[in-house]
Amino acid sequence: VDAAERGVVLRFGAFSSMTSPGLRWHLPWPIERVEILNTGATNNLPYRGSMLTRDENIVNIELVVQFRRTDPQAFLFNMRTPEEALVDATASAIREVVGRNLLDFILTDGRAEVAGDTQDLLQATLDSYGAGVTVYEVNLVNANFPDAVEGSVQDSIRAREDRERKILEADAYSNEILPRARGEAARRQQ
Repeated sequence: VDAAERGVVLRFGAFSSMTSPGLRWHLPWPIERVEILNTGATNNLPYRGSMLTRDENIVNIELVVQFRRTDPQAFLFNMRTPEEALVDATASAIREVVGRNLLDFILTDGRAEVAGDTQDLLQATLDSYGAGVTVYEVNLVNANFPDAVEGSVQDSIRAREDRERKILEADAYSNEILPRARGEAARRQQ
């Protein structure tokens, strides 16, 4: 067993013991076998998906989850397919976090917060499963509109900016014309 690995000894298919790094002996194959897991290596899980935000917009999310198998016994025995469970838990966590936030927040200021909330929720879910996995980092690589609606979204953003600009121009005109009219009225009264 190498330095970053742990050996899980199975006797007749059931957990017998955990071995630390070094040279170890075990009974021959029909009686015992050893599953060796690297607990020191950081593994990457890429995830990509489309989901709805709180304001009912579609956003494409691309992220990378960095994790380690920290508890070999739990990793091997508590779940049938831990990698698939990690993918499903990642999908659930990012969908929940994106569903709680607005599109503008996800695309601009909230990228780090979305990644942090996803990591916390994902780790809590994996701990409740007893998966034997520790999530070290969730990197939000990309968050963007779907390609099919990119033009429409850009038109919507331009329209919103034009609306805000027109409101500011109207306020400026209002702030300019009222004092001028009051001054004209006061001058005529004098």
